[in-house]
Amino acid sequence: MYALAQILAVQGVEPALPNGLRLVGKEYHAKSFQVLQSVVVASPSWSSDPGVMQWLVPEPGLKTGDLFKGGSCDTPAELIAHFRTLPAARTSRGIFITNEVTHLDDMAVAQDELSDYQKTLVTNPEWMAGRRKSIQELVAACEKEKIDLWINVNLGAKKLRFRKLTR
Repeated sequence: MYALAQILAVQGVEPALPNGLRLVGKEYHAKSFQVLQSVVVASPSWSSDPGVMQWLVPEPGLKTGDLFKGGSCDTPAELIAHFRTLPAARTSRGIFITNEVTHLDDMAVAQDELSDYQKTLVTNPEWMAGRRKSIQELVAACEKEKIDLWINVNLGAKKLRFRKLTR
């Protein structure tokens, strides 16, 4: 089961991909969550307030249990400012959001991956609308800054898939 947060990862340079990450058509596929641990990771919170999405920014290379050690960003602008401080080797592919529920191909399949708390949130239309609005604000900020933004379309510790949100 995943921690009560979504994960956002900033990918490495082309053409080298972390072992286990590959481009398939218009999607990136990661063979496991561990593939993303070698990159910079950030995590939007799972606050019950539909208007709150804080981006937690742990240090790179932390283990799964340590993902929430580090700083945080309260807005897309702060997250992008943090992104801009990172080496080009980590940012050339853009930002990858994982463990998010707003863009899943099949929410019913994801139910086994969610905690009871998360299930309560995702069934709240106001919470889901606030979540989508926060993601759209990040999309707009990334488009303005010409940063690719990818989001997961499935949940699970294996075979993660990401679809591009920016143009």
